Amino acid sequence: MSERVPRSARWILGMVAYLVPTYRRAAWRRQWAAELEHRCAIGAAGDGLIRFALGSIAHALWLRREGMTMRGWTADLRQSMRAMVRSPGFTLLTVATLAVGIGTATGVFSIVETVLLRPLPMRESDRLVRIFSTNVSRGSDRFSVSYPDYADFTAPAGLCEASSFYIGRSQDLSGEGEPERVRSASVHEDFFQTLRSRLLLGRPFGADDHSASSDGC
Repeated sequence: MSERVPRSARWILGMVAYLVPTYRRAAWRRQWAAELEHRCAIGAAGDGLIRFALGSIAHALWLRREGMTMRGWTADLRQSMRAMVRSPGFTLLTVATLAVGIGTATGVFSIVETVLLRPLPMRESDRLVRIFSTNVSRGSDRFSVSYPDYADFTAPAGLCEASSFYIGRSQDLSGEGEPERVRSASVHEDFFQTLRSRLLLGRPFGADDHSASSDGC
């Protein structure tokens, strides 16, 4: 396009061209550039040329709507494939960036789904409530509850359908091979009944199991 055409009109035409489907963009730009050149040659004023360039927006939008067909999509796909073949380095970088982004997003979603979204592997897990206490001296509002406090919380009749108490700890497990540090817990007699868990071995705890003379489970 010659320098006789106002720069603003050329700029408008260049920006509007991006609205046109890829497979028709070059021909569309030549057509409108030739029309601007013709109007400039017959003495059209600068503001008239700018208004004419703005009129290209409607034509570009119409072509874009018409191009939203299978032919338009396939033409754009072919154009994109040719561009990727011409720039293998950029293509490799783009694919690597997408792979890292998708992998990261998948990992984050897996963590969120496991921690926040997936229900606990127990019956009616949405009814389970864990009680914490507040420790002012340590500045914690999620502190473990002592057994006397637990007894006070659960004393009122009808407050909970079932309740239990546990203390988490770590212990050394020995036997064949090297000893191993494992996480364990001391639990109240109603622990498994409260969770409604099915035991794989043994039997549920009972009140007699709190005795030192218990035979175990």
